[in-house]
Amino acid sequence: MILNVLAVDASNIPVTGLKAQDFELMDNGKTQELTSFREVDGTQSIAPPHVVLILDTVNNTGRSIAFEIKEIGKYLGSSQGHLLSPTSIATLTSSGIKASPTSMDGSVLLNESRALFKDIHPYECRNSSEDGMRSVPLSGHGGQNIGLSIQRVNDGGCLNEKFTLSLTALGDFAAAQMNVSSRVVLIWIGSGWPLLAGPEFHLDTPEIKANLFGHMVELSRILREAQVSLNAVYSPDIFRKTELQSLHVKSFAEGPPTENQAAASDFALQAIATQSGGRIVESALQMCASTMRFPSIPFLPPNRMSTIRCN
Repeated sequence: MILNVLAVDASNIPVTGLKAQDFELMDNGKTQELTSFREVDGTQSIAPPHVVLILDTVNNTGRSIAFEIKEIGKYLGSSQGHLLSPTSIATLTSSGIKASPTSMDGSVLLNESRALFKDIHPYECRNSSEDGMRSVPLSGHGGQNIGLSIQRVNDGGCLNEKFTLSLTALGDFAAAQMNVSSRVVLIWIGSGWPLLAGPEFHLDTPEIKANLFGHMVELSRILREAQVSLNAVYSPDIFRKTELQSLHVKSFAEGPPTENQAAASDFALQAIATQSGGRIVESALQMCASTMRFPSIPFLPPNRMSTIRCN
């Protein structure tokens, strides 16, 4: 559990330089141990949630990217110049996640998004023509490396490439939020990266499972300490994919309980969203977080829309 605390003096001026021993945490009258403590740059008040709308150009098609850009523009244009929460627009490209400056002015963000989306195109894999067995490392912030083996998969190198790029970018983004004194509501538009699951893939060795589990723990820690909740907005057709039908219950609800049960599919966007305290929204017309209302986001084609109502 992460607690944001603003310490002020008798004149309501923030006090800096405090240590963990300067605080006492009580729960139902009992003192609780602080497992970690970090001072961040503070202001006169706790900052409100920061919303980031991220357009995934690595894992989405050109057609869906064009549609989503249009719908993002509609949303920003319909805000009448004022958003309810500080918001930024971001893209995932081969260079990682790039975000616009934060603003509560929809018209300002609309101009920023036009510059951000200019000349944007779907990601082209460097290894898309390669085939056969591959092992691609995914370096975690805790020093973990993941070796993922693929055999006889069309565009197998491309699947690995997108998986690695996407998760590395997510981890780097979360790590950059560590010194931000507010939580971040990250809204990922798209079905997410490949799951690297199916009969055409090698079974993971115990060593690979251990590395997968270690990176999972590290990514979970970074998201939690950076107060990033990942939210997925995507088509309901995703659950019609064969590989997801058998993985949905285990991966999305609980995650792997032990390292010998870990799999690359446990890194699915929807799994991480659930475990970070975010929401999975199919064809969202409305998106809500606990401290803000985020209306009118029709990110999917009209024939796939359903309405999510927020109280």
